[in-house]
Amino acid sequence: MLNFSLSSVIMAVLTSNLLIVILSVIFLNRSILYKFGLPLLSIFGGLIILRMLMPFELNNITQNIYFPERLSKAIVYICHPRIQIPFFGKALSIWHIFITIWIIGFIILLIHYIYINHKTYIFFSTYGTDVTKRPEYVYIIDTICKDEELKKKISVIKLPFPQIPSVIRHHSHYYIVMPNKLALSSEETMLVFRHEITHIINHDLIFKFIVQVICYFYWWNPLCIFLKKRINMFLELRVDLSIISENEKQADDYMDCLLKVATYNLRVKKNMALLSRVMLLPINSSEQKKRFAYITQEKEKKNKVLCSFLLVLAFTLCILSYLFIFEGSYMYPEHMSEGEFLINSENIFIIKNEDNTYDIYFEGELCETVDSLEYYPEDCKIYSSKEEALKNEKE
Repeated sequence: MLNFSLSSVIMAVLTSNLLIVILSVIFLNRSILYKFGLPLLSIFGGLIILRMLMPFELNNITQNIYFPERLSKAIVYICHPRIQIPFFGKALSIWHIFITIWIIGFIILLIHYIYINHKTYIFFSTYGTDVTKRPEYVYIIDTICKDEELKKKISVIKLPFPQIPSVIRHHSHYYIVMPNKLALSSEETMLVFRHEITHIINHDLIFKFIVQVICYFYWWNPLCIFLKKRINMFLELRVDLSIISENEKQADDYMDCLLKVATYNLRVKKNMALLSRVMLLPINSSEQKKRFAYITQEKEKKNKVLCSFLLVLAFTLCILSYLFIFEGSYMYPEHMSEGEFLINSENIFIIKNEDNTYDIYFEGELCETVDSLEYYPEDCKIYSSKEEALKNEKE
């Protein structure tokens, strides 16, 4: 039912990148961002992640759109095994080599992520002080969090060096990290904890981990950097709005607290390079400016027509990317004169080998051995042995 190939990956990357570009335009300025609203942005983000998670084509449903001849030859050249590997006994294609490098790169990045995340936890637990049982923190957590099971999974760590307030997750346990040198009143501390615990309740850290894994999977796609930034911005704005929406006084207090933390944040930014890479922390000053701009923007009437158009556009692009896929036309690329022949079921036959590879015979001559018939007509004659093929072809 599902088929993974170079063409399906190209289609997934083209579609997701186009949606990322549209999402980046939406985040371009506060007016556009406010008019379209966070729900629209969350739908875009969800569609992008879904499309990147499923770089497949649907057999018997997906229709091919063939590339021009020159581009088709390039695609076929990339996908057909022609690179002999000594002592391997089998030819590999450029596509096979790319897939191998792709998977190795993903595994290395994922292991590095897990390693850094673990080292960050060890670093905080070694140099920090667990202050979870202090009365002021017990009171704050009890006030904000009503889930008794969740309370058991939250600890508070005080650090003796510059550090922005943040939350990390390690083995299903959450650690709210607070610096010693950030002077906050009891009300401001309550707001900071509300922000971090809301991230926990919304499962934002798990979602960030999923986004991080997806971006590691597409490590060769530079637009993944923009996707991480936009998703992180969305999660921060969602928490900001949930806090300021309760009452006007709390909104003013929260803005003052956010400004104080942001000012402190800028002073320690250089010391946060390691943790920001791991946990996607919002330490970018331009991103913080956008957060301030959004939550201080006066309410405007949403453009429902344009909003609907963007939603329809996003869903249409995703659906069409599964219904249609760009493919190379079926041709034998290098053993025939340019434009002289096209492979069809009349001039080739195929022999299936015991190792699930296929010998391709063009006008009775062995042309190559492949491990997939993706680029050959579906009605080609397939035989189980050369003897059977020669007997039937003579008839």
